[in-house]
Amino acid sequence: MATRTASNQCLMCPKGEGTCNCAGCKGFFCTQHFIEHRKQLSKQLDDDVVSAHDQFSEEINKIKQSNSSPSALLSKIDQWQTATVEKIQKAAEKAREQVIQLFNKDKETITKRFEQLKKEILTRRETDSFVEHDLECMKENINQLQQDLGQLARTPNITLHIDQGDQIDWNRFIYAEYEQPAPAMVRRVELKEGSQPLAKELM
Repeated sequence: MATRTASNQCLMCPKGEGTCNCAGCKGFFCTQHFIEHRKQLSKQLDDDVVSAHDQFSEEINKIKQSNSSPSALLSKIDQWQTATVEKIQKAAEKAREQVIQLFNKDKETITKRFEQLKKEILTRRETDSFVEHDLECMKENINQLQQDLGQLARTPNITLHIDQGDQIDWNRFIYAEYEQPAPAMVRRVELKEGSQPLAKELM
């Protein structure tokens, strides 16, 4: 007759025969206590795993149903947008002022040249000090002033230097990405197939 060894005694009643083996804890149990052991595992499943699952399910459903968003990051983007628009507006206003200043400078230059020519004409007329060559020079100066004034009215001698939008990588100007290492939300414990607790009858 075979003798019972300590390795297959029931863990819950040392005097009982351990005829059932739990594939999870590797313990031996008699039939009665194996059933009780399974009930304990079921209770742990309900109290620990299922309860935590249900709580998380409620939390994630609240998030899905709400209009929540990463407000801190979105606020940063809004602040960046406002600051960038302000910088662009300031740069545009500065360029406008520069154009007006340069335009006015050209007008003043033409006006001064005209006043000088006007003074010269009046002086020569009053003193009767001019000859054919002087007349030709004064006429050429008037024609040149007319050309310069017409050029100023049509297209001022001013050049704008603008960084074109297609030279800016707008996709990299501001963008979002995950921090490294990858967030914990992508890590999970994998349950391998066949890890369910099993009972095996020992002969």
